[in-house]
Amino acid sequence: MVIPLIETVGDVLQNSHELDESLTQLIVTTGDLGWFKTSEQLRDFRIVFLQQMQTTSTRLPTARTVKLMDTEPALVTLYRETQSVAQIDRFIRRNGIRHPAFVTGALSVEVIGG
Repeated sequence: MVIPLIETVGDVLQNSHELDESLTQLIVTTGDLGWFKTSEQLRDFRIVFLQQMQTTSTRLPTARTVKLMDTEPALVTLYRETQSVAQIDRFIRRNGIRHPAFVTGALSVEVIGG
C-alpha cells in the first residue's frame, strides 16, 4: 500500500475523492454483511473525515507546474521559481527526480509555493 503524498490543495482534492469512494464502498460492504452498527459508524466517520480534510486543506500551499526549457540542476530550478532552496528534498521527492544535478529539459515539474 502506497501512502499518498498530501502537501497541497490539489493533493487533497485528488485524494479526498479516492478516499470518499473507498469509504463508501466499505459502508456498503459492512451493511451487506449485516454489520449495521459498524456501517453507521463508518458513515459518520466518512462525513467528519472528509469535512476535516477540506477545512485543513485551506491552510496548505498550492502547487504549480513549470516546464523546463533546458537541462539544469534541481537547485537552479527551485531557486528560480521560489527564491529559496530550503525545500529541495521535498522538490526532488515530489517530482521523482532521479539525479538532481541533471533535470532534463522539456520536463514538467511541480513547484510548491513561491
